Amino acid sequence: MGSDGATALRELRNALRSPIEDVATFTFLLSSTLNTIDLNPNPTSMQLVSSKIDAALTRAVSRQLPSIQISLLTTHVPTFLPALDTRERQLLQAFFAPPRQSANLALRRAIALTTYSTLSSLLSTKSITPLPRESRSFVLDVLAEASQYGVGDVYWAVWSSPAGSESSKEASARSLEWESAVSALLGLPAKVGNAVGRWKAEGWMGDLPDALSSKYAKTTRVRWCFC
Repeated sequence: MGSDGATALRELRNALRSPIEDVATFTFLLSSTLNTIDLNPNPTSMQLVSSKIDAALTRAVSRQLPSIQISLLTTHVPTFLPALDTRERQLLQAFFAPPRQSANLALRRAIALTTYSTLSSLLSTKSITPLPRESRSFVLDVLAEASQYGVGDVYWAVWSSPAGSESSKEASARSLEWESAVSALLGLPAKVGNAVGRWKAEGWMGDLPDALSSKYAKTTRVRWCFC
């Protein structure tokens, strides 16, 4: 799956860089990619939760998914989100906060790790990529769903991939990734609050989901669940 999944993510990244004509084409691209990486957002009750790590696929997620997420949020969510039904919206959301209660837990943790990093950057006042008004509520909904992945999940996403005969340079890079991940995760509550404040000052009429209230800040700081 690793090689096929990496190819599917790369092809999706490239496709999202070009105009997409209609919602059917858009959702087909999402669905076919999720099928290839075995990330069904509507799993059956018989599926087992797995923590098996596909190193090639998780590397592909770290390399390709940030660009995919940014393209989705800045270009395609504003265009297609209003036309998506519930199931199609779940396809889109799976690229940011896949359901935890299904297979491929290691992959889902890797996606959550990428989401925290990407959205932390987009919500920053220093972001060079403006977040369109039409994407703001979706981003908040995604973060509310992503809050099911705590610091313990971020830890496993960084440190559970096979190290093998890791060089000192590679070990140092992994340590820096861990520090950056924790910083992004723990800094998100403040960035969310600041971003919502800026948006409301501009006349945005959206609401902050309950999961991103003050309880969110507390949750992200204490969930050291290594499971």
